[in-house]
Amino acid sequence: MLALAFLAAIAADTAPSRPADPHHPARSSDTIALTVPEIRHLFVSVLNPPSVSATRSPTGARQATDRLAWACLWTISISTARCRPTGPTKGISTVLDRWVKLELDVNTFNAARFDKYVKRCREAGIRLTTLAELGDTPRHRRTLYELNKECSADIPGRGEFHTFDEYLERRIEVPSYDPRGVVIALDDDTWCGLAATSDRRAAGFVFNEMTGVRAAYRSRGLSIAMKTFGIGFASLCDVDKMRTVHHPENKIAIGMNRLLGHVDAEWD
Repeated sequence: MLALAFLAAIAADTAPSRPADPHHPARSSDTIALTVPEIRHLFVSVLNPPSVSATRSPTGARQATDRLAWACLWTISISTARCRPTGPTKGISTVLDRWVKLELDVNTFNAARFDKYVKRCREAGIRLTTLAELGDTPRHRRTLYELNKECSADIPGRGEFHTFDEYLERRIEVPSYDPRGVVIALDDDTWCGLAATSDRRAAGFVFNEMTGVRAAYRSRGLSIAMKTFGIGFASLCDVDKMRTVHHPENKIAIGMNRLLGHVDAEWD
Protein backbone atom coordinates (compact mmCIF):
# COMPACT_ATOMS: atom_id res chain seq x y z
CA MET A 1 0.00 0.00 0.00
CA LEU A 2 2.94 2.34 0.62
CA ALA A 3 4.11 1.66 -2.92
CA LEU A 4 0.64 2.46 -4.24
CA ALA A 5 0.52 5.68 -2.28
CA PHE A 6 3.95 6.62 -3.60
CA LEU A 7 2.89 6.01 -7.21
CA ALA A 8 -0.35 7.90 -6.69
CA ALA A 9 1.54 10.88 -5.33
CA ILE A 10 3.89 10.89 -8.30
CA ALA A 11 0.92 10.52 -10.65
CA ALA A 12 -0.60 13.64 -9.15
CA ASP A 13 2.63 15.57 -9.67
CA THR A 14 3.53 14.27 -13.13
CA ALA A 15 0.27 13.55 -14.96
CA PRO A 16 -1.06 16.32 -17.22
CA SER A 17 -3.60 18.49 -15.46
CA ARG A 18 -7.29 18.16 -16.30
CA PRO A 19 -10.04 20.74 -15.87
CA ALA A 20 -11.96 20.35 -12.63
CA ASP A 21 -15.52 19.05 -12.81
CA PRO A 22 -17.73 21.27 -10.62
CA HIS A 23 -20.39 18.55 -10.55
CA HIS A 24 -17.95 15.90 -9.30
CA PRO A 25 -15.55 17.34 -6.71
CA ALA A 26 -12.42 15.26 -6.13
CA ARG A 27 -12.38 12.84 -3.20
CA SER A 28 -9.53 10.82 -1.74
CA SER A 29 -11.37 7.59 -2.56
CA ASP A 30 -11.90 8.45 -6.24
CA THR A 31 -10.64 6.18 -8.99
CA ILE A 32 -7.29 7.27 -10.40
CA ALA A 33 -7.88 7.47 -14.16
CA LEU A 34 -4.75 7.33 -16.28
CA THR A 35 -4.18 7.02 -19.99
CA VAL A 36 -1.39 4.81 -21.32
CA PRO A 37 0.84 7.81 -22.20
CA GLU A 38 0.36 9.02 -18.64
CA ILE A 39 1.22 5.59 -17.30
CA ARG A 40 4.43 5.62 -19.32
CA HIS A 41 5.17 9.14 -18.08
CA LEU A 42 4.59 7.99 -14.51
CA PHE A 43 7.06 5.13 -14.76
CA VAL A 44 9.65 7.26 -16.52
CA SER A 45 9.35 9.71 -13.63
CA VAL A 46 9.84 6.89 -11.11
CA LEU A 47 12.63 5.03 -12.85
CA ASN A 48 14.31 7.95 -14.67
CA PRO A 49 15.92 5.61 -17.22
CA PRO A 50 19.01 6.69 -19.18
CA SER A 51 18.78 7.73 -22.79
CA VAL A 52 18.03 4.93 -25.25
CA SER A 53 21.27 3.34 -26.33
CA ALA A 54 22.20 2.11 -29.78
CA THR A 55 21.56 -1.46 -28.69
CA ARG A 56 17.96 -0.83 -27.64
CA SER A 57 15.42 0.73 -29.93
CA PRO A 58 12.81 3.27 -28.77
CA THR A 59 10.16 0.65 -29.63
CA GLY A 60 11.85 -1.88 -27.36
CA ALA A 61 12.05 0.64 -24.52
CA ARG A 62 8.39 1.49 -24.96
CA GLN A 63 7.36 -2.18 -24.90
CA ALA A 64 9.38 -2.72 -21.74
CA THR A 65 7.63 0.21 -20.09
CA ASP A 66 4.25 -1.17 -21.19
CA ARG A 67 5.05 -4.54 -19.60
CA LEU A 68 6.06 -2.84 -16.37
CA ALA A 69 2.88 -0.76 -16.41
CA TRP A 70 0.79 -3.91 -16.93
CA ALA A 71 2.47 -5.62 -13.98
CA CYS A 72 1.83 -2.65 -11.71
CA LEU A 73 -1.78 -2.27 -12.82
CA TRP A 74 -2.43 -6.00 -12.36
CA THR A 75 -1.14 -5.82 -8.78
CA ILE A 76 -3.08 -2.66 -8.02
CA SER A 77 -6.29 -4.09 -9.49
CA ILE A 78 -6.17 -7.14 -7.23
CA SER A 79 -5.25 -5.22 -4.08
CA THR A 80 -7.40 -2.10 -4.41
CA ALA A 81 -9.46 -2.18 -7.63
CA ARG A 82 -9.12 1.62 -7.80
CA CYS A 83 -6.48 2.35 -10.42
CA ARG A 84 -7.96 2.39 -13.93
CA PRO A 85 -6.39 3.32 -17.24
CA THR A 86 -8.69 5.18 -19.65
CA GLY A 87 -8.64 5.71 -23.40
CA PRO A 88 -6.85 3.48 -25.95
CA THR A 89 -4.56 1.01 -24.18
CA LYS A 90 -3.24 -1.33 -26.91
CA GLY A 91 -3.10 -4.41 -24.73
CA ILE A 92 -3.44 -3.02 -21.21
CA SER A 93 -6.85 -3.82 -19.71
CA THR A 94 -9.31 -0.95 -19.41
CA VAL A 95 -11.53 -2.54 -16.75
CA LEU A 96 -9.12 -3.19 -13.89
CA ASP A 97 -11.60 -1.73 -11.43
CA ARG A 98 -14.26 -4.31 -12.37
CA TRP A 99 -12.45 -7.64 -11.90
CA VAL A 100 -14.82 -10.38 -10.78
CA LYS A 101 -13.62 -11.65 -7.39
CA LEU A 102 -14.62 -15.20 -6.48
CA GLU A 103 -14.07 -17.34 -3.41
CA LEU A 104 -14.62 -21.04 -2.65
CA ASP A 105 -15.12 -22.54 0.79
CA VAL A 106 -13.16 -25.76 0.34
CA ASN A 107 -15.09 -27.41 3.19
CA THR A 108 -18.28 -27.25 1.11
CA PHE A 109 -16.69 -28.46 -2.13
CA ASN A 110 -18.50 -31.57 -3.41
CA ALA A 111 -15.62 -33.52 -4.94
CA ALA A 112 -17.81 -36.54 -5.72
CA ARG A 113 -19.92 -34.39 -8.04
CA PHE A 114 -16.90 -33.63 -10.23
CA ASP A 115 -14.98 -36.90 -10.05
CA LYS A 116 -16.60 -37.89 -13.35
CA TYR A 117 -14.50 -35.23 -15.10
CA VAL A 118 -11.30 -36.68 -13.64
CA LYS A 119 -12.38 -40.19 -14.62
CA ARG A 120 -13.26 -39.06 -18.16
CA CYS A 121 -9.78 -37.60 -18.61
CA ARG A 122 -8.09 -40.74 -17.41
CA GLU A 123 -10.21 -42.86 -19.72
CA ALA A 124 -9.11 -40.62 -22.61
CA GLY A 125 -5.46 -41.20 -21.71
CA ILE A 126 -4.92 -37.83 -20.02
CA ARG A 127 -2.80 -38.06 -16.87
CA LEU A 128 -3.16 -35.49 -14.10
CA THR A 129 -0.10 -34.76 -11.99
CA THR A 130 1.75 -31.84 -10.41
CA LEU A 131 4.96 -30.07 -11.23
CA ALA A 132 6.33 -31.32 -7.90
CA GLU A 133 5.76 -34.92 -9.00
CA LEU A 134 7.18 -34.33 -12.48
CA GLY A 135 10.18 -32.47 -11.10
CA ASP A 136 10.51 -28.73 -10.63
CA THR A 137 13.44 -28.49 -13.03
CA PRO A 138 14.62 -25.66 -15.31
CA ARG A 139 13.46 -27.63 -18.36
CA HIS A 140 9.99 -28.20 -16.89
CA ARG A 141 9.73 -24.54 -15.89
CA ARG A 142 10.40 -23.57 -19.49
CA THR A 143 7.70 -26.01 -20.67
CA LEU A 144 5.29 -24.60 -18.09
CA TYR A 145 6.03 -21.08 -19.33
CA GLU A 146 5.33 -21.99 -22.96
CA LEU A 147 2.07 -23.69 -21.97
CA ASN A 148 0.98 -20.76 -19.82
CA LYS A 149 1.84 -18.27 -22.55
CA GLU A 150 -0.18 -20.16 -25.16
CA CYS A 151 -3.21 -20.61 -22.90
CA SER A 152 -3.15 -16.96 -21.78
CA ALA A 153 -3.55 -15.67 -25.34
CA ASP A 154 -7.35 -15.93 -25.03
CA ILE A 155 -7.68 -14.01 -21.76
CA PRO A 156 -9.56 -10.74 -22.42
CA GLY A 157 -7.37 -7.69 -21.93
CA ARG A 158 -4.27 -9.77 -21.19
CA GLY A 159 -1.94 -7.97 -23.55
CA GLU A 160 1.62 -9.05 -24.22
CA PHE A 161 2.71 -12.02 -22.11
CA HIS A 162 5.78 -11.95 -19.87
CA THR A 163 9.19 -12.83 -21.20
CA PHE A 164 10.60 -16.02 -19.71
CA ASP A 165 12.83 -14.10 -17.30
CA GLU A 166 9.88 -11.97 -16.19
CA TYR A 167 7.78 -15.10 -15.73
CA LEU A 168 10.40 -16.65 -13.47
CA GLU A 169 10.72 -13.45 -11.46
CA ARG A 170 6.99 -12.84 -11.00
CA ARG A 171 5.50 -16.33 -10.92
CA ILE A 172 8.20 -18.77 -9.84
CA GLU A 173 10.84 -17.01 -7.77
CA VAL A 174 8.30 -15.70 -5.25
CA PRO A 175 7.38 -16.93 -1.73
CA SER A 176 3.85 -17.93 -2.80
CA TYR A 177 5.07 -20.38 -5.46
CA ASP A 178 4.78 -24.09 -4.65
CA PRO A 179 5.15 -26.75 -7.39
CA ARG A 180 2.64 -28.91 -5.49
CA GLY A 181 0.01 -26.32 -6.43
CA VAL A 182 0.72 -26.54 -10.17
CA VAL A 183 -1.47 -29.23 -11.75
CA ILE A 184 -0.38 -30.44 -15.18
CA ALA A 185 -2.48 -32.45 -17.67
CA LEU A 186 -0.39 -34.80 -19.82
CA ASP A 187 -1.29 -36.57 -23.05
CA ASP A 188 1.70 -38.92 -23.25
CA ASP A 189 4.55 -36.37 -23.34
CA THR A 190 2.39 -33.42 -24.40
CA TRP A 191 1.56 -30.82 -21.75
CA CYS A 192 -2.04 -29.97 -22.64
CA GLY A 193 -3.30 -28.04 -19.61
CA LEU A 194 -2.40 -26.43 -16.31
CA ALA A 195 -4.09 -25.18 -13.16
CA ALA A 196 -1.68 -23.14 -11.04
CA THR A 197 -2.54 -22.22 -7.44
CA SER A 198 -0.31 -20.19 -5.15
CA ASP A 199 0.21 -20.43 -1.40
CA ARG A 200 -1.19 -17.38 0.39
CA ARG A 201 -1.65 -19.13 3.72
CA ALA A 202 -0.36 -16.10 5.63
CA ALA A 203 -3.53 -14.34 4.47
CA GLY A 204 -5.73 -17.41 5.04
CA PHE A 205 -6.27 -18.65 1.48
CA VAL A 206 -4.76 -20.14 -1.67
CA PHE A 207 -5.09 -18.28 -4.95
CA ASN A 208 -5.87 -19.78 -8.36
CA GLU A 209 -3.44 -17.90 -10.60
CA MET A 210 -4.22 -19.53 -13.93
CA THR A 211 -6.19 -22.40 -15.43
CA GLY A 212 -5.75 -23.05 -19.12
CA VAL A 213 -6.07 -25.77 -21.75
CA ARG A 214 -4.56 -25.92 -25.22
CA ALA A 215 -7.13 -25.34 -27.96
CA ALA A 216 -7.02 -28.93 -29.28
CA TYR A 217 -8.01 -30.28 -25.83
CA ARG A 218 -10.85 -27.93 -24.95
CA SER A 219 -14.54 -28.81 -24.45
CA ARG A 220 -13.63 -32.06 -22.69
CA GLY A 221 -14.04 -30.92 -19.08
CA LEU A 222 -10.28 -30.84 -18.58
CA SER A 223 -10.27 -27.54 -16.68
CA ILE A 224 -12.81 -28.84 -14.15
CA ALA A 225 -10.85 -32.08 -13.83
CA MET A 226 -7.61 -30.21 -13.08
CA LYS A 227 -9.29 -27.94 -10.55
CA THR A 228 -10.91 -30.93 -8.84
CA PHE A 229 -7.61 -32.80 -8.81
CA GLY A 230 -5.81 -29.81 -7.31
CA ILE A 231 -8.34 -28.83 -4.66
CA GLY A 232 -6.32 -30.69 -2.04
CA PHE A 233 -3.58 -28.07 -2.25
CA ALA A 234 -5.65 -25.91 0.11
CA SER A 235 -5.43 -28.63 2.76
CA LEU A 236 -1.66 -28.88 2.24
CA CYS A 237 -1.52 -25.16 3.04
CA ASP A 238 -3.86 -25.62 6.02
CA VAL A 239 -6.47 -23.17 4.73
CA ASP A 240 -10.10 -23.59 3.75
CA LYS A 241 -10.51 -20.76 1.22
CA MET A 242 -9.58 -20.57 -2.45
CA ARG A 243 -9.76 -17.25 -4.27
CA THR A 244 -9.44 -16.09 -7.85
CA VAL A 245 -10.17 -13.04 -10.02
CA HIS A 246 -11.36 -12.80 -13.62
CA HIS A 247 -11.79 -10.19 -16.30
CA PRO A 248 -15.57 -9.59 -16.47
CA GLU A 249 -15.64 -10.66 -20.12
CA ASN A 250 -14.11 -14.05 -19.32
CA LYS A 251 -17.57 -15.58 -19.02
CA ILE A 252 -16.52 -19.21 -19.51
CA ALA A 253 -13.98 -19.17 -16.68
CA ILE A 254 -16.36 -17.31 -14.37
CA GLY A 255 -19.15 -19.77 -15.11
CA MET A 256 -16.87 -22.76 -14.53
CA ASN A 257 -15.78 -21.46 -11.13
CA ARG A 258 -19.37 -20.76 -10.13
CA LEU A 259 -20.22 -24.33 -11.11
CA LEU A 260 -17.49 -25.54 -8.77
CA GLY A 261 -19.04 -23.55 -5.93
CA HIS A 262 -17.23 -20.20 -6.02
CA VAL A 263 -19.31 -17.22 -4.93
CA ASP A 264 -18.84 -13.47 -5.31
CA ALA A 265 -16.57 -12.02 -2.67
CA GLU A 266 -14.94 -8.75 -1.65
CA TRP A 267 -11.52 -8.29 -0.10
CA ASP A 268 -8.98 -5.51 0.23
